[in-house]
Amino acid sequence: MKVCLTGDCLTTRPMTGGQPGFGTVHELLADADVRFTNLEMSFPGLPMTPAPLKPRRGLRLAARSSALEGVLDVGFNLLNTANNHMCDYGTQGLLDTLALLDHHGVAHAGGGRSLAEARTPRYLSTGVGRAALIGVTASLGDITVASDGAGPIAARPGVNALRYRTELWLEPELFDAVRRVDRALATDRSTRHDAGLGSWSATARERDSMRFLDYDVVCGEPTGVRTYPLDVDVEAICLAIRTARLASDIVIVSIHCHESSARGWNQEPPADFLLTAARRFVDEGADVIVGHGPHLVRGIEVYRERPILLSLGNFCFTDETVEFMAPEQFVELGIPEPHTPQSLVDFRSHNPDGTRRGLWGDDRYWEGLMATCDFAAGVCTVRLHVLDLRRGEERVAVRGLPMVADPAKARSVLRRVLAHSPAEVAERVELSVEDGTTVGLLRLKAGGGH
Repeated sequence: MKVCLTGDCLTTRPMTGGQPGFGTVHELLADADVRFTNLEMSFPGLPMTPAPLKPRRGLRLAARSSALEGVLDVGFNLLNTANNHMCDYGTQGLLDTLALLDHHGVAHAGGGRSLAEARTPRYLSTGVGRAALIGVTASLGDITVASDGAGPIAARPGVNALRYRTELWLEPELFDAVRRVDRALATDRSTRHDAGLGSWSATARERDSMRFLDYDVVCGEPTGVRTYPLDVDVEAICLAIRTARLASDIVIVSIHCHESSARGWNQEPPADFLLTAARRFVDEGADVIVGHGPHLVRGIEVYRERPILLSLGNFCFTDETVEFMAPEQFVELGIPEPHTPQSLVDFRSHNPDGTRRGLWGDDRYWEGLMATCDFAAGVCTVRLHVLDLRRGEERVAVRGLPMVADPAKARSVLRRVLAHSPAEVAERVELSVEDGTTVGLLRLKAGGGH
């Protein structure tokens, strides 16, 4: 079985194979049995009702159904629907999107009409075997997680969340300083009061710790931010993986995770909880972990001879042509009238002097990887093709659509991926020239204990 994996597909308009340079990408997809992407977009019906989401966490994104049809026309047949944009237009927007996917008969996982449905593996049968997909999101999972009904309480549509908790570890001198600040602000009294009301669950620890504002602060070394996946979510996802292991030939776990180290978003170093969870999922039977979310490529790991692709970056990034924008977004960012979706994009993408900033000013956010995992004869060969989303292209109709990167850019991106990967993994990746461009080759032994 040949499985082609891509990252974030943020599409606001139909993709067409006729765009310059897109043909090679289309051919690489067509050569695979399983063709996966993360559907970073909802397709709500009218009228659209925007959800109240956390400020400063990106745009509320929606597109017409024709954009989804373009994704399917390109050839994708397995989609992740667990991400931080799937509920941008509330539970109804999610339900509309799921209904549209079902109408087209495409396999998708991660979003559901209940938590049980969101966690359920979905399957794709091909001529050479059956693939299973479990879709998971960490980003905004705490506020978009689905729930199951109980008695008179109805189920809530949402996503399959991998939630996590954060601890701030401080050496004794810093810990004592934060304790003094807590007392000086009188926030220590508010914390004790809230705990007494049952507003949050205090976790008993043997080590010295405190609750400061919304953080668990631990006196310990080394100083740093540590994150841990919630056991309740990990165990439920592991059950889904074990179920899929019995019912399929290949098990794919998709994890949407913007979170980075030190409480950051959209940076190369991932948060601790991502690796902890990914390794556990491999232990339970996952054949490949495909990560996405930060809109740039991260490193790769090999665990028990299974690839953990921490982020494949972008496959498609066309939010400059977004048609719909919730009015409160302009208020949140302080954008003056007149308000149009393009004025918001322009505000986020340009400095006052006209130079590009943010995601639009950095080539890393206009790159991606296509990872083709070829499972054959007891070996899994992973080919990493670099995608160029053409940040410097003047035509909006082309900018944001992928093409296979030229050899120099491909080699540069792959070297950066390896620089963010463990040394023992980087040593196993061979940079080779195929069809005129550089690809990364990683050969793994099938089995690995499963």
